[in-house]
Amino acid sequence: ALLVIVNGRAKPHDVHAARETYEAAQRVAVPPGVRVSMTGGYVVRVETEKQVKRDLIGTSAISLVGVLLLFVVGFREWRAILFAFVPVTVGRVLTLGFTQVVYGHISGVSVVFSVMVVGLGIDFPVQFYNRWRAEGHVGKTLPGLGPPLLFAALTTTAVMWALVPSRL
Repeated sequence: ALLVIVNGRAKPHDVHAARETYEAAQRVAVPPGVRVSMTGGYVVRVETEKQVKRDLIGTSAISLVGVLLLFVVGFREWRAILFAFVPVTVGRVLTLGFTQVVYGHISGVSVVFSVMVVGLGIDFPVQFYNRWRAEGHVGKTLPGLGPPLLFAALTTTAVMWALVPSRL
């Protein structure tokens, strides 16, 4: 048995430092036939980041497909998908882009928020599409949308503000 200890220069929760330390440990020369196992904060951080990215893709796809199917079932029209898909996708891209710019990485909490943005963001397309179907013309639809969209925005905002006391 051979034990190699690799200490990083920064804390394991620093994503870039954890990745550099992990990669340095992988470059240690190992004789043929020797099995290498790693553990510790740096390995956990790097592997967690990989899992978060896989989960982000999977949960995002499931939530988007689920919401779009509910939208189509509710309105019974396939063209309704465009009304739902565009704003929800743009909202999620902007949310994750903002997270990446501000925090420099996407965490496990980001995965949860991505799915929440889909669930909460569908309120606006539902209000718009329902009103548009009733009015039959975009010019007639927009003036009456203020109160329903304001209410949808307030409920979404309330959900986000409810998270303020959390240390996450």
